[in-house]
Amino acid sequence: YDVGSQYTVPYVIYTTGIGYRTDHVKPPPETFDNPYDVFYEEAYRGRTYLLDDYREAMAMLLLRNGVTDVNTGDEAALEQVRQDLLGLTDAVNVKTSVLDYTLVPEGQAWLHQAWSGDFVSAQYYLPKGVDYTVLGYWYPPDGGGLIGSDTMAVLRSAKNPVLAHEFLNFMMDNDNAYANFYNF
Repeated sequence: YDVGSQYTVPYVIYTTGIGYRTDHVKPPPETFDNPYDVFYEEAYRGRTYLLDDYREAMAMLLLRNGVTDVNTGDEAALEQVRQDLLGLTDAVNVKTSVLDYTLVPEGQAWLHQAWSGDFVSAQYYLPKGVDYTVLGYWYPPDGGGLIGSDTMAVLRSAKNPVLAHEFLNFMMDNDNAYANFYNF
């Protein structure tokens, strides 16, 4: 999309998996034949969340159904995703959010489709006295899950492209990049 990185730089690279409370989600997702099936467990009704990002939710269900091309245009596969999403509403009253890093540690959500970077930060949102081991994160061990990258970009119509490039250079400096991540 940007050969030679003329206009964009990677900001973060992350995986999308399953974040959960180990003290409530038993057995853990990795013990299921298909770990994504944990989202249909009645025991987590009202405490089950998907990311409020249509591509993430759809991609997770495609992977659950064995479709590894998460950009597929296959009408049958996409119809199955639609049915699966509707089924989640009936099965567990699924909710959507991008607050996986706060809802799970606070105990409002027990199971949440989650971004790996959010779950690195989730430990800091635990109530005082709650040990970090109540947080679990599953991602396919074979690497067959979702991997994403956020980028920073200079728009073609930027009014100050030199300043924008200087900002990108600043953010690519190791110390600045680390401070930006660490001080999330």
